Amino acid sequence: MLDKDIEKRRTATIKRRLAPTLEKLGFTKDARGCCSRDINGHSCSVWLQKFRSSPLFRVGMTFHPAGGAERSSIVEFADKWTCKNCPGGRKYNFGFRWGEDAVEQCLREIHDFVQNVALPWFEERIRLHELQVRRAATNQ
Repeated sequence: MLDKDIEKRRTATIKRRLAPTLEKLGFTKDARGCCSRDINGHSCSVWLQKFRSSPLFRVGMTFHPAGGAERSSIVEFADKWTCKNCPGGRKYNFGFRWGEDAVEQCLREIHDFVQNVALPWFEERIRLHELQVRRAATNQ
């Protein structure tokens, strides 16, 4: 079992280093503590939830379309990419329990997830939103 003090330090380190880790992918830390990126006027955010009972994060993605109301946001969690038979074949692990490099490994997993899964997910949400807007414009 991981000592609670070590878990707290690792949690704080990962949260502090998330924005610099995702900076190369175009994300910056916003006022809410999320890492956000503007793509064609749409707001795309990646954020973390820490599980209380274990040294593990849950990664969340939020897409907020340009000009959309807050209710039009779409949220997806990385859960289905962290279990057996996950989409794309790669199972991501956002835990930081074992090893001297647990923090670095967790940050690498988050970075790879954002690069390989979140960015394509955002691009698909943008494509679907813009298609919906074009259809609505032609129906008027």
